[in-house]
Amino acid sequence: MRKFYQQEWFGIDFKSFYDKFYDEFYKRYKSYEELSESWRDSKKAVADFVLRQSDPSERILSIGCGSGYVEYLLRKEGKNITAIEPSLEATRFLEQFSDVKIYHGYFPECLDKTNSFDLAYMNATEYVFDKNALIKLLNCIKDYGVKRFLLVSASIYDGRFAPLRLI
Repeated sequence: MRKFYQQEWFGIDFKSFYDKFYDEFYKRYKSYEELSESWRDSKKAVADFVLRQSDPSERILSIGCGSGYVEYLLRKEGKNITAIEPSLEATRFLEQFSDVKIYHGYFPECLDKTNSFDLAYMNATEYVFDKNALIKLLNCIKDYGVKRFLLVSASIYDGRFAPLRLI
Protein backbone atom coordinates (compact mmCIF):
# COMPACT_ATOMS: atom_id res chain seq x y z
CA MET A 1 0.00 0.00 0.00
CA ARG A 2 1.30 3.41 -0.97
CA LYS A 3 1.70 6.01 1.78
CA PHE A 4 -0.79 8.84 1.32
CA TYR A 5 0.66 11.41 3.68
CA GLN A 6 2.22 14.72 2.94
CA GLN A 7 5.92 14.76 3.86
CA GLU A 8 6.44 18.50 3.92
CA TRP A 9 4.55 21.75 4.16
CA PHE A 10 5.85 25.05 2.80
CA GLY A 11 9.14 23.29 2.13
CA ILE A 12 9.61 22.24 5.78
CA ASP A 13 10.08 18.53 6.42
CA PHE A 14 7.44 17.27 8.89
CA LYS A 15 9.66 14.59 10.46
CA SER A 16 12.33 17.12 11.34
CA PHE A 17 9.70 19.56 12.63
CA TYR A 18 7.87 17.03 14.81
CA ASP A 19 11.03 15.49 16.23
CA LYS A 20 12.29 18.95 17.23
CA PHE A 21 8.89 20.00 18.56
CA TYR A 22 8.42 16.92 20.75
CA ASP A 23 12.01 17.03 21.97
CA GLU A 24 11.38 20.53 23.30
CA PHE A 25 7.87 19.62 24.49
CA TYR A 26 9.11 16.80 26.73
CA LYS A 27 11.90 18.99 28.12
CA ARG A 28 9.27 21.46 29.32
CA TYR A 29 6.52 19.08 30.50
CA LYS A 30 6.73 15.89 32.55
CA SER A 31 3.07 14.80 32.51
CA TYR A 32 -0.31 15.57 31.00
CA GLU A 33 -1.28 17.42 34.20
CA GLU A 34 1.38 20.06 33.52
CA LEU A 35 -0.26 21.01 30.20
CA SER A 36 -2.69 23.93 30.19
CA GLU A 37 -6.15 23.30 31.53
CA SER A 38 -7.76 24.83 28.43
CA TRP A 39 -5.83 22.44 26.15
CA ARG A 40 -6.77 19.45 28.32
CA ASP A 41 -10.41 20.60 28.35
CA SER A 42 -10.48 20.80 24.54
CA LYS A 43 -9.07 17.27 24.29
CA LYS A 44 -11.52 16.03 26.94
CA ALA A 45 -14.35 17.36 24.77
CA VAL A 46 -13.03 15.21 21.91
CA ALA A 47 -12.76 12.16 24.19
CA ASP A 48 -16.32 12.75 25.45
CA PHE A 49 -17.54 12.99 21.85
CA VAL A 50 -15.85 9.69 20.92
CA LEU A 51 -17.28 8.09 24.07
CA ARG A 52 -20.81 9.14 23.06
CA GLN A 53 -20.29 7.65 19.59
CA SER A 54 -19.03 4.27 20.83
CA ASP A 55 -20.55 1.21 22.42
CA PRO A 56 -18.98 -0.35 25.55
CA SER A 57 -17.34 -3.35 23.88
CA GLU A 58 -16.18 -1.73 20.65
CA ARG A 59 -12.58 -1.78 19.48
CA ILE A 60 -11.47 1.78 18.70
CA LEU A 61 -8.61 2.94 16.48
CA SER A 62 -7.07 6.40 16.73
CA ILE A 63 -5.16 7.43 13.61
CA GLY A 64 -2.52 10.06 14.40
CA CYS A 65 -2.75 10.26 18.19
CA GLY A 66 0.08 12.76 18.77
CA SER A 67 0.80 12.96 22.49
CA GLY A 68 -2.16 10.67 23.11
CA TYR A 69 -4.17 12.60 25.68
CA VAL A 70 -7.53 11.77 24.08
CA GLU A 71 -6.53 8.09 23.95
CA TYR A 72 -5.33 8.27 27.57
CA LEU A 73 -8.75 9.59 28.62
CA LEU A 74 -10.62 6.96 26.59
CA ARG A 75 -8.54 4.19 28.14
CA LYS A 76 -9.24 5.58 31.63
CA GLU A 77 -12.93 5.10 30.75
CA GLY A 78 -12.23 1.43 29.99
CA LYS A 79 -12.22 1.66 26.21
CA ASN A 80 -10.37 -0.92 24.12
CA ILE A 81 -8.27 1.51 22.10
CA THR A 82 -5.35 1.16 19.72
CA ALA A 83 -3.40 4.22 18.57
CA ILE A 84 -1.29 4.91 15.49
CA GLU A 85 1.31 7.68 15.46
CA PRO A 86 4.09 8.16 12.91
CA SER A 87 6.36 10.04 15.34
CA LEU A 88 8.32 7.91 17.79
CA GLU A 89 8.82 11.01 19.95
CA ALA A 90 5.18 12.07 20.24
CA THR A 91 3.81 9.23 22.35
CA ARG A 92 6.12 9.39 25.39
CA PHE A 93 3.35 10.38 27.83
CA LEU A 94 0.92 7.82 26.43
CA GLU A 95 3.54 5.09 26.76
CA GLN A 96 4.45 6.23 30.28
CA PHE A 97 0.97 6.75 31.73
CA SER A 98 -1.26 4.25 29.93
CA ASP A 99 -1.44 0.73 28.53
CA VAL A 100 -2.91 1.85 25.19
CA LYS A 101 -1.53 -0.32 22.36
CA ILE A 102 0.52 1.98 20.11
CA TYR A 103 1.74 1.32 16.58
CA HIS A 104 4.37 3.67 15.17
CA GLY A 105 4.05 4.21 11.45
CA TYR A 106 1.35 4.93 8.92
CA PHE A 107 -2.10 3.47 8.43
CA PRO A 108 -2.58 0.69 7.44
CA GLU A 109 0.99 -0.55 6.91
CA CYS A 110 1.93 -0.48 10.58
CA LEU A 111 -1.01 -2.62 11.72
CA ASP A 112 -1.06 -6.37 12.10
CA LYS A 113 -3.40 -7.69 9.40
CA THR A 114 -5.47 -9.51 12.05
CA ASN A 115 -6.60 -6.23 13.67
CA SER A 116 -10.21 -5.20 13.24
CA PHE A 117 -11.93 -2.10 14.55
CA ASP A 118 -15.53 -1.10 15.09
CA LEU A 119 -14.79 2.61 15.23
CA ALA A 120 -11.85 4.68 14.02
CA TYR A 121 -11.25 8.39 14.33
CA MET A 122 -8.78 11.09 13.39
CA ASN A 123 -8.59 14.21 15.52
CA ALA A 124 -6.88 17.34 14.23
CA THR A 125 -4.59 15.39 11.90
CA GLU A 126 -6.01 16.14 8.49
CA TYR A 127 -4.00 19.36 8.17
CA VAL A 128 -1.00 17.34 6.96
CA PHE A 129 -2.93 16.12 3.90
CA ASP A 130 -3.85 17.88 0.72
CA LYS A 131 -7.38 17.23 -0.54
CA ASN A 132 -6.51 14.28 -2.78
CA ALA A 133 -4.32 12.57 -0.17
CA LEU A 134 -7.05 12.92 2.48
CA ILE A 135 -9.65 11.42 0.14
CA LYS A 136 -7.30 8.50 -0.58
CA LEU A 137 -6.69 7.97 3.14
CA LEU A 138 -10.44 8.01 3.89
CA ASN A 139 -11.01 5.44 1.15
CA CYS A 140 -8.20 3.32 2.57
CA ILE A 141 -9.87 3.40 6.00
CA LYS A 142 -13.15 2.31 4.42
CA ASP A 143 -11.41 -0.47 2.47
CA TYR A 144 -9.68 -1.70 5.65
CA GLY A 145 -13.10 -2.66 6.99
CA VAL A 146 -13.52 -0.16 9.81
CA LYS A 147 -17.25 -0.16 10.54
CA ARG A 148 -17.58 3.53 11.48
CA PHE A 149 -15.24 6.50 11.15
CA LEU A 150 -15.13 9.94 12.77
CA LEU A 151 -13.17 12.86 11.34
CA VAL A 152 -13.27 15.07 14.40
CA SER A 153 -11.89 18.24 12.83
CA ALA A 154 -11.29 19.46 9.32
CA SER A 155 -8.92 22.23 8.26
CA ILE A 156 -7.92 21.36 4.71
CA TYR A 157 -5.71 23.64 2.70
CA ASP A 158 -5.40 22.61 -0.95
CA GLY A 159 -3.81 25.72 -2.40
CA ARG A 160 -6.99 27.78 -2.08
CA PHE A 161 -9.34 28.61 0.73
CA ALA A 162 -12.35 26.61 -0.36
CA PRO A 163 -14.58 23.97 1.17
CA LEU A 164 -13.48 20.37 0.72
CA ARG A 165 -16.00 18.15 -0.99
CA LEU A 166 -15.77 14.45 -0.28
CA ILE A 167 -17.40 12.40 -3.01
